[in-house]
Amino acid sequence: MVLRAIARALTRKKNITEETQRESHLRKYLSTLDLVLLGVGNTLGAGVYVVTGVLGKLTAGPAMIISFLIAAIVATLSALCYAEFGARVPKAGSAYVYTYICMGEAWAFLVGWSVFLQNAIGAGSVARSASAYIDDLAGNRIEAYMLSTLPMESGILAKYPDFIALAMCLALSVALAFGARMSSNVNNVFTAVNLFIIIYVIVCGLFRLDASYWHIPADQLPKGPCKVLPGNQTSEEQCESYGTGGFMPYGLSGVMVGAAMGFYGFIGFDVISTAAEEAHDPQRSIPLSTMATVFFVFLSFFCVSIVLTMMCPYYLLDERAPLPEAFGRIGWTVAKYVVTVGGIVGLMTSLIGCIFALPRFIYSMASDGLLFECLATVSERFKMPVNACVFCGVVAGVMGMLLDIGSLVSIVAAGTLMPYGLVAASVMKLRYEPDYESIAAATHLYPTVGEGEHATFMDSFASLLNQAVQPRYAEATVLSSRVVTFAVFLLTLNFIGISSVIVFASDCLLNKEPWALAVTSLMSALIVILLIVIARQPQSNAVLAFKVPMVPLIPATSLFINIYLLVQIDRLTWVRYLTCMCVGVVIYLAYGVWNSKQRGMDPMTRRHKKLVTSARNGEKAQELEQSGKLGRLDENGAPATHALSSAFDMSPVL
Repeated sequence: MVLRAIARALTRKKNITEETQRESHLRKYLSTLDLVLLGVGNTLGAGVYVVTGVLGKLTAGPAMIISFLIAAIVATLSALCYAEFGARVPKAGSAYVYTYICMGEAWAFLVGWSVFLQNAIGAGSVARSASAYIDDLAGNRIEAYMLSTLPMESGILAKYPDFIALAMCLALSVALAFGARMSSNVNNVFTAVNLFIIIYVIVCGLFRLDASYWHIPADQLPKGPCKVLPGNQTSEEQCESYGTGGFMPYGLSGVMVGAAMGFYGFIGFDVISTAAEEAHDPQRSIPLSTMATVFFVFLSFFCVSIVLTMMCPYYLLDERAPLPEAFGRIGWTVAKYVVTVGGIVGLMTSLIGCIFALPRFIYSMASDGLLFECLATVSERFKMPVNACVFCGVVAGVMGMLLDIGSLVSIVAAGTLMPYGLVAASVMKLRYEPDYESIAAATHLYPTVGEGEHATFMDSFASLLNQAVQPRYAEATVLSSRVVTFAVFLLTLNFIGISSVIVFASDCLLNKEPWALAVTSLMSALIVILLIVIARQPQSNAVLAFKVPMVPLIPATSLFINIYLLVQIDRLTWVRYLTCMCVGVVIYLAYGVWNSKQRGMDPMTRRHKKLVTSARNGEKAQELEQSGKLGRLDENGAPATHALSSAFDMSPVL
């Protein structure tokens, strides 16, 4: 009983009805254009000014345009899933709210805390990068002064405290606390300047394009060590040559690695869904602005990559500031400084996006009682969570000031990919759930699925198996929803397994070792079977402003890619990420689980009671019970207990 109570507390879900969706203490100011500019500014800022240099010089060469194309396809899959959830649940909090509604409280807190870490570390690193651009304009005098005055000798902390990064985070957090309209106007101006600089780069670069840089012979490549590798390590062996020359100097493997890195350049579009409660028409604006953001970001990456690799040889690109240095090499000094200023503005737009998202995650979690109540306080004057804004600004600023963000930036990948994967899984799960709003104002249901009140576990499992093999219902029911839930769970396990084999046993696959081929073939066959089982189940009839096409194929593909990228993350990064997550787990177990707004609300009894009340008024109880949507009721109209319901409701994932 104790374990069951704990499991129920950790898996309790948030109930969103039409009334609660309309309730919001935040002011609705944001149009579709505001959301597009917010997404473009947050996504395009750091990527185009930093990622292009690393991809072009050390990873993919001129073929990085293909890497960005692949990354854009991957980002589009995730964006589609976010767009459907934005249309389904227009509430502030993004993946956190989506997971809370679909998977339960414990998973929702982990996702929310993970996204908070992603944005906090991202904001600190972007602030530090913007500070470096400012220092570059000053001739590196700031760094020299701080190293001589306040050096920090540590392998974990930065070489010196960056007070400019701290000031940026604090100033922006205070500015954003004055309301969405002010912060939106500031972001719109910065994003407009950023887009102008990118257009300026493309137009100016068109006058100095040289197609021969895409066909450099191998014998003309320089030999010798390069300056600095990613990770701040110099290695003559790795830098002895720059591939084989030509358009694809690092081969297909370089293009695929570049695609993985390029995907991180698209991270940030999910900030749009955090502003759902401040949008005029979120169910229309969020899907439209999300897809528009991914398209514009890809177009910018594509054009800048072409110009950059045709202005100078790919092996001469600078990893830290590729665009200014490219103009410097062709002798365009004025353009170099214009682009440098544009880089600062671009990084500022990215910083605004991070700072914009942070307090909204904290506000959403605190409003649900999972974080301290003071962080959910909304200013009567500005209609903004001021305490959350200041708190997030301090956290991000301290990270940017003291920490060596380079050693922690990889945590952002894990903090991003996990919510993306869970959202993709949630899309599959919710698409096949019954349309409860048409029966009663409830979002989820936990009835029984057996044919008798005293059916055994094996009888219930047989019912699930029969529904999986031969669906019996034309409309989505609790039974068909259960089939999809466990099919998605098994699908996730197979994705983890096959990704692990591909990453850790790639040599065995290339050598065609029997065990590797057998395991891969078996898991691939199971994946196909599970997708067929899911596709055969009846879908929900809920009418949404946007739905992901080709379900379950598209969300399943998105889930697999995110899991594959997570498996590729190195061991040290996982240690750092899990350490940060442990801090959040302590907060949740010590405070959140006891102060949750959902505490004391038995989802089974509450939702059945709503259904029974609604059904009895229209004498539909017997019809609903027989259809499988309501499950078995006892003589008092309460849900009958069942072994399958008790056992399967404690599923650790879905």
